Amino acid sequence: MKVLFVTDNYILEEVDGHYYHRSIDNLINAYRTLGEIKLLLPVCQSISCNRVVDLSGVSVRAIDKENSIYKRFIDRSKNKRILDEEIKNSDIVVGFVPSSVCDLAQKYARKHGKLFLSVVIASAWDILWYHSVKGKIMAPISHICTARTIRNSDYVIYVTEKYLQEKYPTKGKCIGISDAALPEVDDKILADRLNNIDSKESYRSLKILTIGAVDVRYKAQDDVLKAIAILNDDGFDVEYTLVGGGSRTYLEGVAEKLNIDKSILHFTGIVPHDEIISIIDSNDIYIQPSRTEGLPRSVVEAMSRGLPVVCSDVGGMPELVEKDSLFKKGDYRELADCIKQICLSKEIHMEMSHRNFNRAKLFQRSILDESRENFLKTILDSTIN
Repeated sequence: MKVLFVTDNYILEEVDGHYYHRSIDNLINAYRTLGEIKLLLPVCQSISCNRVVDLSGVSVRAIDKENSIYKRFIDRSKNKRILDEEIKNSDIVVGFVPSSVCDLAQKYARKHGKLFLSVVIASAWDILWYHSVKGKIMAPISHICTARTIRNSDYVIYVTEKYLQEKYPTKGKCIGISDAALPEVDDKILADRLNNIDSKESYRSLKILTIGAVDVRYKAQDDVLKAIAILNDDGFDVEYTLVGGGSRTYLEGVAEKLNIDKSILHFTGIVPHDEIISIIDSNDIYIQPSRTEGLPRSVVEAMSRGLPVVCSDVGGMPELVEKDSLFKKGDYRELADCIKQICLSKEIHMEMSHRNFNRAKLFQRSILDESRENFLKTILDSTIN
């Protein structure tokens, strides 16, 4: 089978005949069962991640990234020509949505009678609405186009269990499989976390963590700072580590207005993934305050280390944690209350660690891979029958 991957959610970097990307080879390997893969995606001439990816057996063709109104509505002739040509010569098209390129690909798949599999990784409305003024203009259009693409797909894989399914229903066959795949989870991790909790004399002294770009406003780390100001007034001694790239000027300005000592804020910048775990392990609570999310890997990874997690009530996060770990997005007072609740006693802290750790086991790569493999085989079986 000839399989065409279409996406402009991922950009491949090419220098001196080598391709670089943080994760796309892992993504491709998850779908090799379908057959011989060809990638259609934007390609740039730079190296930002310094990781050579293994694309053996995979061919690549560059398309334009439609990240402007001009590219999306006016200058599309190149993408239309390539999509029409490549889809005509393929058996199955896999599109990673939301993406205007994938919306176009789905139309050509229908035109040429090809199977179309949508992999739904986020809400089109959310990622644009919270992005910029231009994003707010594009959000309704993208939302309608994404809904149509998913509704008319032959097969759909959602990265959530409920959230994206309810937002974008489909007439095709579908399944929920997270893209936040973890390695095998060792029970010793939980034992070490529980020992750490038991040995801590008081959670009046507290280390909290958030992972996400620090200059993207919808990540809402400013709400954590406002919650810290409340906790400080209530006698808590809080240290806040922020992992992620971008300028920290805005958040430092918020901290200054709130009279938060900047010495308690630890901006690490971008950290290699193999160092993230040690940072998670050195903290007491993980906070995901975002105003929009899908199903963030960082939350699942924190849970897999036995950390209590507090999340805003957006996207797929209510599928990960219980109500006592959720706060209404933007409500920093409720966030502060959630943190205080965890610190009331070791028993509460330990119970949340147990709960999160056991929930994270469902995201082990072996379990997710098996579910995906079985679903992909149903697609292959349908082409034979």
